[in-house]
Amino acid sequence: MAGRSTCPQCRRRYYFCLPLRTQGRCDPCARGYEPSPDTYFASTAPVTHRLAA
Repeated sequence: MAGRSTCPQCRRRYYFCLPLRTQGRCDPCARGYEPSPDTYFASTAPVTHRLAA
């Protein structure tokens, strides 16, 4: 789920799944506005995705 909720452009992880197939990024990046802080995780750590084998 982390991969589906992380924007590849701004690297923010949101609380919901993003439209990555249709837009390729989050809605604020696609439309050019700043997202509200209550929609994404405010973590300073870099996001790393680990897939289970």
